[in-house]
Amino acid sequence: MLQRTPSRLITVSNLIDADTGKLNRDVYVALVHREALRTFGSLAPRYIREASKYYRSHVADQVLAWRQARGLPVATSMVAPFAGGFGSAF
Repeated sequence: MLQRTPSRLITVSNLIDADTGKLNRDVYVALVHREALRTFGSLAPRYIREASKYYRSHVADQVLAWRQARGLPVATSMVAPFAGGFGSAF
């Protein structure tokens, strides 16, 4: 599977297919394996899970950007810190 993907295509910018907006699984797997080897020096399942956490936000951001660029609806939420304080009734 990974042998078919040239190393020049294994970049964060290629995680999402430009035509369909879907995750390019070969690139994702290669990036996660590369990160696991770089950070932990092993491809043990627990290290692959940890390395995949690094790219999850990249995937979500790129899917959101792809949908916005094509005028498709997106769902976002705003997270704000609690503004009450100790003396507040709320």
